[in-house]
Amino acid sequence: MAIFFDSEVCKSQRHCDLCRGSHLYRKSISNKFEVPEVDFECPLGKLIESESDSERDFPDYKTMARSLGNSLVEEANKVMKGVPAVSSDKVCERLEVCRKCPNFKGGRCRLCGCNMRFKARLRSSKCPIGRW
Repeated sequence: MAIFFDSEVCKSQRHCDLCRGSHLYRKSISNKFEVPEVDFECPLGKLIESESDSERDFPDYKTMARSLGNSLVEEANKVMKGVPAVSSDKVCERLEVCRKCPNFKGGRCRLCGCNMRFKARLRSSKCPIGRW
């Protein structure tokens, strides 16, 4: 496995904010590159931001807006085809799965950025990691 600090990803310094601001991003790095641990020290000395202070745990607004738009189009198509609404029991079941997930933070999913009380009601919605 390649050493992360020697890679072009690290040397480019284009990902520094994401790397220092998102534990999930560092975890993805540790899956692809050799690093001492998930919360590794930056070779440039940049500090890891506190997760509670960082909105970078969520996708950027452009990505979330595109995802929401696609979801709404899919939902409209399901409504037009007569697909029944998601039952309140199913919504509660989905939200319970979300609450137990380590990617659930403040009512939102850190992977897709969605407000889960809204997303769980959509006919066309799916968990980004396939839990529902």
